[in-house]
Amino acid sequence: CSSVVVMMRGQLVAQGLLKDLKKIEGEPLDVEIRDNSVAFVKSVLEAGGEIFPYNQTTFRVMFKGVQQENVRRILEIARSTQTKIRGVKLAERSLEEAFLQAVTQS
Repeated sequence: CSSVVVMMRGQLVAQGLLKDLKKIEGEPLDVEIRDNSVAFVKSVLEAGGEIFPYNQTTFRVMFKGVQQENVRRILEIARSTQTKIRGVKLAERSLEEAFLQAVTQS
């Protein structure tokens, strides 16, 4: 399915492409690291970023600016703090989170 319609009490509360409904404003990145690194977290904060733990080895990181530059910035921070990166991807809501946001905003 690529399109979604969310109805609540017979009223349309959200519709559109699934990828658009799951998108998070500001385009944060999910960064998976090999081991938890206090130095990495500290360096992201010092560089003006926001960082939130998502699970033990994945952090949601957000910088202002263009996504490609932010990925490059994250990789530079990882290199300088000797943090091993397993993956970086654009963060998005789960389908459940997107549904809950749609019905709570109505």
